[in-house]
Amino acid sequence: MIIIVVYFALPYAGLSLSPIVATVLSLGCVLPAFSAEMIWAAIGAVPAGQWDAARAQGLRGPRILRSVVLPQAMRLATPLVANRAIAVAKGTTLGAAVALPELLSDAQSATALAANPSPLTLAGVLYLLLFLPLVVGSRWLERRRAGIG
Repeated sequence: MIIIVVYFALPYAGLSLSPIVATVLSLGCVLPAFSAEMIWAAIGAVPAGQWDAARAQGLRGPRILRSVVLPQAMRLATPLVANRAIAVAKGTTLGAAVALPELLSDAQSATALAANPSPLTLAGVLYLLLFLPLVVGSRWLERRRAGIG
């Protein structure tokens, strides 16, 4: 919805964007918004006793957040943010709604024209090559923050 509003409504405000800029701008605004909410929720999920224990050790304000709470919150938020980043990257296909040429729709068209599934298979392999490092990297980061491996 944001892509459509950015691409079709902003010209009425005097700002006309290309399909790629509208898609990147829209998706670039969505991920930080979701990430901020996930990190905020992860901070809220850290038990209050952690804050109390840090105060008992003589830490105050920003130091408690930086040294005690954020490391725990980031461990909780990492899988959520990684999952959302992958979902947003897959959301680039939504750019087709504003005439942005897109891998999957082009592959489907080529498959239909040639009556051959090879273009669609190639598109699947390309998506796999794009997202597999993101998934492996996020799992590695989760294990590292959990202290495993």
